[in-house]
Amino acid sequence: EDRYPRSRHLESGHELSDLLRESESTGEASVLPPVTRHLYSTALWHVTTGKPEDAFLVLEKLLNRAKALGVEDAPLLARARLLQVRLCLEPLQQADRAASILRAMLEGEAGPHASRAAFLLGEAEKARGRWTEAVEAYRGFIRTHPKDARVDRAQLMIGECFDRAGDSRAARAAYGLVVANYPDSIWVPAARSRMIAIDAKP
Repeated sequence: EDRYPRSRHLESGHELSDLLRESESTGEASVLPPVTRHLYSTALWHVTTGKPEDAFLVLEKLLNRAKALGVEDAPLLARARLLQVRLCLEPLQQADRAASILRAMLEGEAGPHASRAAFLLGEAEKARGRWTEAVEAYRGFIRTHPKDARVDRAQLMIGECFDRAGDSRAARAAYGLVVANYPDSIWVPAARSRMIAIDAKP
């Protein structure tokens, strides 16, 4: 049995649905020229019809077109990048590409979506099996965005990364911080369960 079901940490379906819903409801696309708005609508259509690679390529075309038109700071464009990341992490299974996009975003393109990008960098590094880098990313996220609703999950993921890397002592300490720092979190039962599993090891 997998102790770390993917739905508990990637949750790409939920994240992708949130991004799609936000894209449709915020009206951010109105800042873009008609041809670029059309590209965005086309990308969303490809996502919803199960064509992730086509969606990724259309989003890339949109971003290049917007940059050429001088509207690269629009919040919608950061959302487009995040859509690319979610596509890379789950349906396309291209975590390396996701990590590269996120690092570029966090160097200056993330804007109002910086907290989401910072959290997803941890997810991307974790999906790559780069446990040390994932821990650093999650810790950076918690340090930079301490009020974000995902800090408790990030702390749980730190424990999981240590666990998967074979460092049971560090993993137990990280899980303990979930219980101590976020006692009302929905992730406390998972943290307690994993601490018990670590304690039961010979």
